[in-house]
Amino acid sequence: MKLNSAGYFVYFEKNDFNHLNHFLKEHSFSNIFILCDKNTQKYCLPLFFKENKVLKGANVFSISSGEKHKTLDTALTCWNFLLNNNADKNSLLICLGGGVVCDLGGFIASTFKRGMHFVNVPTTLLATADASVGGKNGIDFNGYKNLIGTITQPEGVFINDFFLKTLPVRHIKNGFAEIVKAALIGDKKLWKKFLSLSKLPETNLTSFIHDSVSVKNKVVLKDPTEKNIRKILNFGHTAGHAIETHFLDKKNSLLHGEAIAIGICVELCLGKILTLTSPKIAMEAFLFFKKHYILQFFSEKEIEIFIGLMQHDKKNKNGELNFALIEDVAKPLINISASAQDIKEAFTLYNNLLV
Repeated sequence: MKLNSAGYFVYFEKNDFNHLNHFLKEHSFSNIFILCDKNTQKYCLPLFFKENKVLKGANVFSISSGEKHKTLDTALTCWNFLLNNNADKNSLLICLGGGVVCDLGGFIASTFKRGMHFVNVPTTLLATADASVGGKNGIDFNGYKNLIGTITQPEGVFINDFFLKTLPVRHIKNGFAEIVKAALIGDKKLWKKFLSLSKLPETNLTSFIHDSVSVKNKVVLKDPTEKNIRKILNFGHTAGHAIETHFLDKKNSLLHGEAIAIGICVELCLGKILTLTSPKIAMEAFLFFKKHYILQFFSEKEIEIFIGLMQHDKKNKNGELNFALIEDVAKPLINISASAQDIKEAFTLYNNLLV
């Protein structure tokens, strides 16, 4: 099964990599490089080599795991590795990993010698259902998430859910936050499916992945470079990225999806305060996240920090904080301005609903 995306295909493999092997045979790459992190190297790379024996001679470069390593320093070490191992514009970089590897790898490939070939092979539910598709690549800079980057599409995305068997439950839930977001912004049927669940599933995830990728893909095809409608994919991310960034270096750091789950709840509250979001769906969705995720209470000091971090969000224009919200399920809203006071009230409502 495959989806036609913005100049490339998203392939859904089943216990093999026939499409990837065919892709490699079709192209005469001068060198093949594989970027992974320490976890992927340990748990996924052996499976990948087992299914792709032709890749056993590839140059493997492994980075430290986690969002806090998605930095310019890591990018520099990757560029040096490519340079020292004779990478050129006809080389291929395979990004084998989660959201950090796909974000970072795409950025490295799209900038090295002004662009080399790259494909994504996602290994986490978060990357499989969201991060590997759409062509957004980047690094965090000076403590701000995804501040430096490009929008450059991969030459293919090869999804194989057998990698998900290597994940702990926390990382499965982490990925589901983006799938739930996809349902809220663009798929009523998928949202109804979520509401019928007593718990988030841990296996048989293919249909959820396909539905999520389909929602994102339709949006990206309409607006590949985020001039307009693609901004809906940022629902929950203005607040979520600020929360994720604040907790990045703390002992109780949050995974991306965990922060986005909270961010969606805060932005549902914001939509309610601005009388833009249906009170019914705001409460319905909030209670869903409250049931399936750990939602933290935030102090006034933390809220001030979050608002400060939001000042550097990429969607802002002319100094105004800019949000993507929803009116109802599959009825997204973009370019919604909100004041610092509006955001404080949204966090206050969020805190009150936790009780």
